Amino acid sequence: SDVYKRQLQFRQDSYRILPGYKDNRSELDTVSNSIQLVKDNEDVTITGIFITGYASPEGSEELNERIARQRAEAVQKMLVNKYGISKERIVAEGQGIGYMFEEPDWNRVSICTINSK
Repeated sequence: SDVYKRQLQFRQDSYRILPGYKDNRSELDTVSNSIQLVKDNEDVTITGIFITGYASPEGSEELNERIARQRAEAVQKMLVNKYGISKERIVAEGQGIGYMFEEPDWNRVSICTINSK
């Protein structure tokens, strides 16, 4: 069983996935390679995809909860549209404000976890 975990970053007040923003290009390439690896190997299947969106502390709690959810849904939509993964196989949820990093900017993320066996 393998777990691939990547995180995409977002600008403040945005849920648009920008490939050129921060480390997104590298993270998107890793997601793409992980999915392709599974698709090319008939002995491996994706058992679940979990996407969790977060926001930085600026703004109201209501705004941060909404934007965190929208970030998770943006990654879900990308996986469905770009890779043909069934939406039903993806759990996408917002967690509001993230406190993983001291730098508030780094908490504007969606973390995509792909489980396979």
